[in-house]
Amino acid sequence: MRMRSLFALAAAAVLLVPAAPVRAAEAAEITDGLVLWYKLDGSAADSSGHGRDGVVNGTPTWTAGEGLGFNGSDTYVKAPDSVLSGLTSVSVSFDVLIDPTQSTPYFIYGFGNSSGSSGNGYLFTTGNGFRTSIATGNWSTEQTTSAPYSLFRGAWKHVTYTQAGNTGILYEDGVEVGRNTGVTTTRVRSVAA
Repeated sequence: MRMRSLFALAAAAVLLVPAAPVRAAEAAEITDGLVLWYKLDGSAADSSGHGRDGVVNGTPTWTAGEGLGFNGSDTYVKAPDSVLSGLTSVSVSFDVLIDPTQSTPYFIYGFGNSSGSSGNGYLFTTGNGFRTSIATGNWSTEQTTSAPYSLFRGAWKHVTYTQAGNTGILYEDGVEVGRNTGVTTTRVRSVAA
């Protein structure tokens, strides 16, 4: 499984959360329910407490207070295989700054898809035509939740995608920008490259 970003992915990095209700009277710890959490504050260590450390590939730049900078072509963090296995709901949340000169198309992150030549099941987000798609196969099986615009470049943005049941919701800076209530794919392929 590969997480790709194009310029920088900051401290909030990636939060994968299975469905687990929290009673309003309880204050949840930030790690409650997390499957994976990369702060990207000098490493790709998993801060969720599950030991699912990522492997940094390529030569990214580390910037204090800003996280990990990717070159847009061959730097990424590889998360462990099958990290989404068994989940029927998911939230992926991160801070990102897309370089204004980044070529398109690009992925901010991608999970699943064990084939490098064709899609065989994945979850990804791209800022070019700001959207998140989940698929059981290649592009023809994608079910997409999208905003009506591309993600702004050259400024930090907080992006979150949540999916529970048949509803996918895309957020930018805490504001809902896209909703799809017809998502029938509820699981991503359990293997990853």
